[in-house]
Amino acid sequence: MNSKSFPFISIVCLTWNSKQDILDLLGSIYKASYPNNKLEVTVVDNASTDGTSEAIIKHFPHVKIIRNKKNLGMPGFNVGYKHARGKHIFSLQSDVTVAKNFFTTSVAYLEKNPEVGLLGVDVYDKKTKLPLYPTIQTNLLTGIFQGRPSKKARDFDYLEGLVHVFPKEIFKDVGFIDNFFYFYGDDPDFSFRIKEKGYQLNTIHNTYVLHGKSKTTPTYFSKKYHHYYKAVFRILYTFGSPLTQILGTCLMLTVIPSFQFIKERRLTFTERYWGFWENIKQAQTINYLLWFAIIVGFLFRIYAFFARDIWFDEAFTYIIARLPTSQVMPAVLTDNNPPLYYLLIHFLLRFNAHPLIMRIPSMVLNIISIDLIYLITRKISNRFTAKIATAIYLLSPLSVYMAITARLHTLGLFLVLVAVLVFIKLQEKFSYKKLFALTFILLLGIFTQYYFLLLITSFSIIVFLQKKIPLEWWILILAFISISFMPWMYHSMLMSHNGCSCLPGILAAITSLTTPMINGLGEITLRSFTQLSWYKLSILSAASLWGVWFAVKGLKKINHLIVGIFILP
Repeated sequence: MNSKSFPFISIVCLTWNSKQDILDLLGSIYKASYPNNKLEVTVVDNASTDGTSEAIIKHFPHVKIIRNKKNLGMPGFNVGYKHARGKHIFSLQSDVTVAKNFFTTSVAYLEKNPEVGLLGVDVYDKKTKLPLYPTIQTNLLTGIFQGRPSKKARDFDYLEGLVHVFPKEIFKDVGFIDNFFYFYGDDPDFSFRIKEKGYQLNTIHNTYVLHGKSKTTPTYFSKKYHHYYKAVFRILYTFGSPLTQILGTCLMLTVIPSFQFIKERRLTFTERYWGFWENIKQAQTINYLLWFAIIVGFLFRIYAFFARDIWFDEAFTYIIARLPTSQVMPAVLTDNNPPLYYLLIHFLLRFNAHPLIMRIPSMVLNIISIDLIYLITRKISNRFTAKIATAIYLLSPLSVYMAITARLHTLGLFLVLVAVLVFIKLQEKFSYKKLFALTFILLLGIFTQYYFLLLITSFSIIVFLQKKIPLEWWILILAFISISFMPWMYHSMLMSHNGCSCLPGILAAITSLTTPMINGLGEITLRSFTQLSWYKLSILSAASLWGVWFAVKGLKKINHLIVGIFILP
């Protein structure tokens, strides 16, 4: 990149009572290799009382200073952002200094990678010159850790807020820093909002900044911890999935403060509950709906788990599962389903043969599916829609019924959701690990329910139309699944079904592909098929054909995964 092609950039620095730090930072900025006529520097002074602004005017008179009347905390950056004129914005806290190639390297990377919405660099300690981020503690709390350190730029979910580099256009999609966050939480909130809009968050390793001791953190403990826990609960309730919210709240209010007291001899219960209560008071209506659905949905499931008697189909499962292992497979053939679920229950009952034990897998998988539904809906829509969908699932009578029924349907739904989530991620960014994971999940699914033939068909249409997954690899996957499933299909075809109106073997698989267009269930008997009146059959068939037409047309025009995955089946 030659000097004429350098875009104009804006550098926004935030300072509070850190006179020497901000002078060091400004000195490093003007020593950097970026042309001075292609940058503007704005310092936002958060009501400093140590003569910071006066020192800047004396040593760097050309720097623009904005003095806030009071300390706004991290949202003070917003004041500088609103005055920024550059194509790219460099957001710097006052206690860092930048490398000579920091601006040129960062700008070159953003210009070359327009899909990047937020960029970070390596951070080293000013004194020791040792790397500071990511650390083990940071990784465990934020998920930033993704294996061993790498020289290549990598995509993350969250970037530390000491240094943020991003295109100015990003504000149109995500807005500015949320004023709710005073000292903590602004960087993960900003990162997650950018990530949700489909941008990548990258860190490059061929430039760096040096970081000293922060002067922005409050010195009095009660306020410090109050702002911290207030931010933690806000991030948890804004971006966390339902199960994460439940577990996170329980840990933050009970277990973690107890361990903290044992280790550090410091009580933070007051600050924790204070931060928790502030989030409860300011929560959106949709959050109240979700929390209500979580509480009521869990109560329904727990009550029904113990109150409902074992019924006929569960008794059928129990009888098969209690047979010797050599007899389980032949017995499964009396049912119109593959054998995986029955084998799982068979081995589970070896530990405890109580009939209620066989309901535990359904309950556990049903609860895990809550998060999967939330994650999938958020991927293809937004957080609001995801919370609505999750609340409906939690309160759905059918969902409650599946949670406390020892049948294969909950396992089937769980595998469908996992397969859909992996497939969406595979469409977003292809990798062989995801491809092999999807193959394994589909193989488990096809041995759980014949419905998975329909899901595989739907995936195949999407792969063919969108061409984001190599077609030759997809054909190999289909061949592998078909060969793996063939022995079971052949074996099931040899078995007779005396007294059973269900269709065996290959006919059952074909039926499961065609009958959703008739009655929405997938496993239909010959008797129930003949009992359908002509007008019901016509309406349902017409509706299904319209659904197929809409799905294919939608995939070609709007390239929308939800259409292909959910409407086509």
